[in-house]
Amino acid sequence: MEQIHLKEHELCYSFPVCVPAITAAVTTRRLDAGFLHQDKGTIKKNRQAVLAALGLSIDGLVCGQQTHADGVRVVGAGDRGKGAFDFNDAFADTDALITREPGIALAVFTADCLPLFLIDERGAGIGVVHAGWRGTQKKIAQRAICAMREHFKVAAENIVAYFGPAIRRCCYEVGREFKSHFNTGLHEESGRFWLDLVGLNYRQLIEAGVRSEKIFDSGMCTSCRNDIFFSYRKEKEAAGRQMSLIVRRKQKSP
Repeated sequence: MEQIHLKEHELCYSFPVCVPAITAAVTTRRLDAGFLHQDKGTIKKNRQAVLAALGLSIDGLVCGQQTHADGVRVVGAGDRGKGAFDFNDAFADTDALITREPGIALAVFTADCLPLFLIDERGAGIGVVHAGWRGTQKKIAQRAICAMREHFKVAAENIVAYFGPAIRRCCYEVGREFKSHFNTGLHEESGRFWLDLVGLNYRQLIEAGVRSEKIFDSGMCTSCRNDIFFSYRKEKEAAGRQMSLIVRRKQKSP
């Protein structure tokens, strides 16, 4: 797995993705892009600011009601704008979104959980995944790849994956009970345990058929860099949310 350097913008970081027509980015703590702690007007204002900075329209934003489970939603052209401003309008029980429609920006929201971007390098589809420890236990990333395979006829070996900023093994101390949740990815030292979310999801992608040379990691820890990102581990209920989004831009008419 190769580490990549993200490009810093005023409100977000963008990923050097493999397909020029695709934009993938994650916001910083300069604004809160989540549904919590904010009224609809503030949510709209903050999200519009991010999308405008990337040259995108908020009308194409699609979000889910994340439940730390393994729900994957296939997003079509008629779903544009779902959850863009209102949590109640977002797709229910959804922690991963996939689409092959241009102009639709898929988004998940995190404050330590792992945002994972999936791109078919041959152009058949894109996806974004919210993978906390519960979603990782349920193999949400593999579920998203299976859905892309089923609905878009994507071959796993043609998928390129990017790991965004998330809490890393260095900071993700967990309780002994996690030994019953994971057979791998749990590191013990002097009776204390640390969970490796990135390592677990990397192995799950490999098991799903993604090639190791096509998996890239931002290497950024939200807990270590709480000055840049929201971190639930550091801030608890007061933490805002990063928005991780991916979109295939519409081709301009000649």
